[in-house]
Amino acid sequence: MLRRYVSAVGAAHVADGLDDPTKTPLIAALIGGIARERGTASEGKAALTPSDLARIVAALPETRLGLRDRAIILLGFAAALRRSEIAALDVADLTFADDGVELRVRASKTDQRRAGARVFVPIGGAFCPVRALRGWLEISAIEDGALFRRISRGDRVMPARLAGQGVGSAVKRAGEAAGLDAQAIGGHSLRAGFVTEAAKRGESAFRIMATTRHRSTESLKAYIRRTANAARSGFYKELS
Repeated sequence: MLRRYVSAVGAAHVADGLDDPTKTPLIAALIGGIARERGTASEGKAALTPSDLARIVAALPETRLGLRDRAIILLGFAAALRRSEIAALDVADLTFADDGVELRVRASKTDQRRAGARVFVPIGGAFCPVRALRGWLEISAIEDGALFRRISRGDRVMPARLAGQGVGSAVKRAGEAAGLDAQAIGGHSLRAGFVTEAAKRGESAFRIMATTRHRSTESLKAYIRRTANAARSGFYKELS
């Protein structure tokens, strides 16, 4: 939206025979700074914890929608995925093994070489993401193409890929059903939850970054501070 307004201002000046003021280095730097600040703010979602995941999984119905959302949430948490990365997954990006599944994560906003990455998710645990993923593939009968797709009101799997915004909506919907504050959480709560829990357990920055694909320890430290502040801001609804 901001860039559209700036573009309109520039076009109006050019139409009047004037120089485009939005092309100056000062304005370009200002716009970039605002965009970065907004990006940071959009990530200020509360981090989901393992106990939150337990509540969410217990609240999800055994429907196609419920099984899809369970796979999205557990896989997104275990692999520290951004919502856009979850939405971009194809069946061909999965390599199953006896001990887990390897994901081919497509190029993201921090991957300037557009090389993508591979993240391994082990099998096991009370809320196993691999079992949830297999359950979704079985009930959806999806064999190729987009991994996560839209679900109709009649609980039918549709051909269209689920968008990143749909991933965020799935997290909010599932969290609300489990008694969490839907306004405080979103798609980013999965990635934030992984980082926060890993740091709490004393995992090294190197091991955390191997999953999250952060490019520096400084950005990881800032990330942990942001998610910790979001978690303290109030997560649960008041019980009546």
